[in-house]
Amino acid sequence: AAEVSAIMARFDHVIESSKAGVRKPDPRIYQMMCDALGVEPAVCIYLDDLGINCKPAAALGMHAIKVTSGEQALADLSAALGILLP
Repeated sequence: AAEVSAIMARFDHVIESSKAGVRKPDPRIYQMMCDALGVEPAVCIYLDDLGINCKPAAALGMHAIKVTSGEQALADLSAALGILLP
């Protein structure tokens, strides 16, 4: 439990499907996060290992990255941000 709490503390906001009553790939959960953070989908980058979860994020205007490996995810994220990531 302490390990999970430490990980969750790294995020500005966490939406738990069980508490929100909605889960991916329902587009409402993506919009809930945007609303919670006060940002538009167009300024968001969404990463997931399931394409079915990336599609609604992309449909909302997010830059969606399907993760197939750590290296690929970092390379795609680096390209999307226009900065070099380690």
